[in-house]
Amino acid sequence: MNVLSKALTLGRLVRRGDWITIRLNVLRLLAGWRLKWHGERPFVNRDLGFPAVCHPDWPESRTQFLGGVYDSFEFVLIRKWLLPGDWFVDAGVNKGLFSFAALAAIGRTGGVLAIDADEFACQKFNSGVALLGAHNARALHAALTDAIGAVTFFVSERHTGSEMQSIRPTEGALRDGMRPVTVPAVDFRTVAVRDLQGAEPVLIKMDIEGAETGALKGAPNRWLGADGPLWLVEINPGCLLAFGSSASELCDFF
Repeated sequence: MNVLSKALTLGRLVRRGDWITIRLNVLRLLAGWRLKWHGERPFVNRDLGFPAVCHPDWPESRTQFLGGVYDSFEFVLIRKWLLPGDWFVDAGVNKGLFSFAALAAIGRTGGVLAIDADEFACQKFNSGVALLGAHNARALHAALTDAIGAVTFFVSERHTGSEMQSIRPTEGALRDGMRPVTVPAVDFRTVAVRDLQGAEPVLIKMDIEGAETGALKGAPNRWLGADGPLWLVEINPGCLLAFGSSASELCDFF
């Protein structure tokens, strides 16, 4: 869209009094300028109300920065629930936004353990943590299951479809370009002893594209009781079906 077209569009929006759309367009324009300024260098932004890292060389991170975010309720919940000294587990870290929100709440004490079967996402998260200057967060490269070993995981060819990466991807995701890789498999019980080293998580977010039921089978019993952590679990019926599970079976764990 050229300058004249933008000016005409702005004029129509002003006449209609559509200030919300005007504000969104201005913010999107400013975001585009910021991306151009940083080139391919990652940078910290506070547009979500907490410090987060954008990786311009990662298409999904760039798109999220330009288009906003749709998890504002979850971000508010995380920041109100967690206190300094608490531990947060982010199962399926993806772009790391939930973990960045948690870091803002827990400060320099406590910790964040991010888990993802995509090594690329783990590398991006760890580099983002370094950019923030945080020393109490790290990513664990592993697929969450109910056992220890190795599994085949399908990753996006060009890192443009990480939200559909899975041990058992849908047919649509496979057509969009997924390749199989062998990754370590770990269960929550091992994570509790080896990676949390006795610390009890206060909040666990889990979004692992249908593998949630299997991961819960490997969780310590105390985590699923009344005194356990708060769980934020993505329920995707289609993805659960690929694992022979359902939303009701998943909810029965609680």
